[in-house]
Amino acid sequence: MEHKYTYEIVGHSGETHHLPFVEFGSPPRNSRERLHVVQGMVEHAAECSSGDNTLAAGSRAVRDIRMEEADDYFVFLISDANLEGCV
Repeated sequence: MEHKYTYEIVGHSGETHHLPFVEFGSPPRNSRERLHVVQGMVEHAAECSSGDNTLAAGSRAVRDIRMEEADDYFVFLISDANLEGCV
């Protein structure tokens, strides 16, 4: 489905709102590369400073995804942040 979908995987934490794990147009090509992506995500989550950049990460994701023309856009933002006080 690579001809139909383009995606990137970006992390966020207390240290940054944009930590690329998979760049647009450069998906992992095999199991070893996919494992490397997952290991990078786990390592960052285990070692990053506390804090939260969820809103900044979401804002950037929405802005960046619209740089390329497409029929549809999706941003999946996964966080353990407590956003109740931000609304």
